[in-house]
Amino acid sequence: GLLYDFGKIKRRFAGCFDIENGMFILRQDATRGEAFGHKLYDIVLNFFMARTESIRRVGWDPELRLGEHKDFFIRAKEHGLKCTVLDNVSIFHFPEQSDDYAEYRNRARAYEMLAFKKHGIYAEKIIQPISATRLWRSVKTFLKKSSFLVSLVHLLKKKLT
Repeated sequence: GLLYDFGKIKRRFAGCFDIENGMFILRQDATRGEAFGHKLYDIVLNFFMARTESIRRVGWDPELRLGEHKDFFIRAKEHGLKCTVLDNVSIFHFPEQSDDYAEYRNRARAYEMLAFKKHGIYAEKIIQPISATRLWRSVKTFLKKSSFLVSLVHLLKKKLT
């Protein structure tokens, strides 16, 4: 489903991943097709509903106290589980903000690296879809640079003639 951090900030995350030559390659918003009118993903937010028996088959690694998200979904994929996102299901999330909790959460990356090591993963690549905003920024940057280059070429031609 959708998650609203602090009751306001909409978060939706889903995608597909592959592990190739020790690299975890995550393609955000990529799908593995559809079933019953729903897109299928390898990984979604840590807010989800599932059949109890499916989750018991996958389980959680007791060594990973934090940073277990990708590890769980790697193992879920190995067990053949399929995921989807229902945009009409949502929760309001009010994350803990104390300094003590922030210090605790900052250890998550170390646990994620431990999980990656267990799966033979030594690098990570995240591929995000191109949004209209990102595309427009890229076009503007290209045009600015190319018009600068065109101007420079014209200037050089004048100087050389």
